[in-house]
Amino acid sequence: MRVILERSNLLKSLNHVHRVVERRNTIPILSNVLLSA
Repeated sequence: MRVILERSNLLKSLNHVHRVVERRNTIPILSNVLLSA
């Protein structure tokens, strides 16, 4: 799969998620991010 996007948009969205996600989570699925188009 090939994904083309603007880096600034991705970083802005990931910064929002980064604030919520814990560093040491016990449930592995919580450390992933779902991308949808």
